[in-house]
Amino acid sequence: MHKNNDDNNIQDKFIRFQNDLWLGKHWFTEYELSNYSATIYTIPYMFNSYDFQLDTQRYSHQLVNTFDNAKILTVYHATLKDPCLCYFSNVTSLTILPSEQYFKPRLGTQDIRSLKKIINFSNLKHIGISVKFRLKEPSILLRLLQDLPQLSSIVISIRALEAFSYDTDLCEYLNKTIKKLDIYKYGFCSFKTHYQLEEFCKTFSNVEELKCNIDRMTDLLFLLKHLSKLTNLKGYL
Repeated sequence: MHKNNDDNNIQDKFIRFQNDLWLGKHWFTEYELSNYSATIYTIPYMFNSYDFQLDTQRYSHQLVNTFDNAKILTVYHATLKDPCLCYFSNVTSLTILPSEQYFKPRLGTQDIRSLKKIINFSNLKHIGISVKFRLKEPSILLRLLQDLPQLSSIVISIRALEAFSYDTDLCEYLNKTIKKLDIYKYGFCSFKTHYQLEEFCKTFSNVEELKCNIDRMTDLLFLLKHLSKLTNLKGYL
């Protein structure tokens, strides 16, 4: 629901859903307040996706299985510092977004530790890392990938892949694990030179699904020829 500035009025309305009638029927509820909206939901949370907004204040019920139904999670980088974040045990897809007020924030070791506190890494199959992030060094991305035993799909920028192309260990791990690769859409080709295209095909020779920017027919033909396991290719023109 749309929220005005009267938080107390909203909270009074939501507290009515936590009276003896609701509790007697085991209909537990939680509610959230942000700058522009207010939400109340029964728990466990019934939807399969959850966005943890940057400006959200959550009034939670002390149940450990609140978000067991959530499979798709979006979190802002700044919220990872919040010690009150809940736990997501069954998430299979994670997207990490930066705060708008920060330019190119860095994603580092401490952020990975924070993610481990709120997410069961053993179930994650897909991760999306915003193009606006700076990864401090290749070892950060490698460490994150190694902590995700089921990961096979990633959304990442071509510039991040370029920066880490010299790291043999990371390239080998990407080759072994990533089957679905989505390179962020730009207004220009994902591959600036033919050499870069060749190195990309070596690193991702096992990829089965690929999204990228293509503006040359020769690049398209090269990808189709050298990515022998490719079954699905979507090229942005």
